[in-house]
Amino acid sequence: MKESEDPAWWKKIRNSWAGLAILAALCNALFGVNDTYIMHQKIVYHDNSQLAIMVYLMYGSVVGLLMYLVVIGLLGKTIYPKFTGLKLADRRLHLYAFIAGLVSTVATAYNLLANQNCDPSLVVSLSNISVLYLVLYDTAISHQERFRLIIAPALLVILGSFLASLVQVTSWRTFQVSVIGLVALVVIKCGLSAGAKIFQKVGVTNADPVNFAFWRFFYLAMGALVTVSLYALYMGQLRELLALFIQVALASLPWVAATMLLANLGNILELTAQKKVSVSRVSMVLSGQVLFGVPLTLAATALWPGIFGEIPIGWLVWLLRGIGAIMIFGGCFLLHRLTPADER
Repeated sequence: MKESEDPAWWKKIRNSWAGLAILAALCNALFGVNDTYIMHQKIVYHDNSQLAIMVYLMYGSVVGLLMYLVVIGLLGKTIYPKFTGLKLADRRLHLYAFIAGLVSTVATAYNLLANQNCDPSLVVSLSNISVLYLVLYDTAISHQERFRLIIAPALLVILGSFLASLVQVTSWRTFQVSVIGLVALVVIKCGLSAGAKIFQKVGVTNADPVNFAFWRFFYLAMGALVTVSLYALYMGQLRELLALFIQVALASLPWVAATMLLANLGNILELTAQKKVSVSRVSMVLSGQVLFGVPLTLAATALWPGIFGEIPIGWLVWLLRGIGAIMIFGGCFLLHRLTPADER
């Protein structure tokens, strides 16, 4: 579709970094919920949960590369009108795509670990804490943001994400969060994701975001395939890995393909938004995915009990999660109000 043929509503969204980020947040929430379903129902190996993660990393890498070609072919030019096709591009783009891709490989592995042990709304919520690292980067290192302006929306997003990650609340003073979620997501995954996003921002500033998104995933996929194969060989589990891969590949294909399509589309939208404003601003709006993640989790569980394993029970937990989601929305709204009109 040529730019002149695009409907007015889409042009308005495409020209707004916040509009692109909101669409990316929706894609992220949907693929996050689907990822959790896959790790609970489709790619499961109770004797060795680590092997299930390795299979998904390997399988997702192959399917993801194919789905990127589908997304780029159908929507690449619609999202970024200057896109003229996949190119080898320059060495600078490949350097940053390579670093971002490899770091994202490790972050993805820890995200899948959390998917195995947590419900999707918690995974989506705790994944937002990477914005804390990005705010520090944009205020103290890149100096793209002024701390006094961004601190209020950042605190709303961070506190909202904490509330949305509660797993048990017996009173207003007694609560519990997921230890696995805190370690795997907040400390490791979010730290690595923040690093990857910084390299993405630097790499995409003067580059085509569609090309950058593809090459970033290409290096992520290659890193995952090589790492998983070498680790399985070292552990003497290569035959077991291939056997599980063959066992689950066909049954899980539609779900893996859907996840990769959503993840790839979300990444292209996110990178296109990052060309317009700082990485922390885009990430704060992306944290709005919890607004989608909480109701999606509840709706899916109501229709198919046990679809995500055990989820928190009790009205107080979900009330606080809902308040957390509203706080995140408030932080994103405040951030958008602080953004100059010509950057929206």
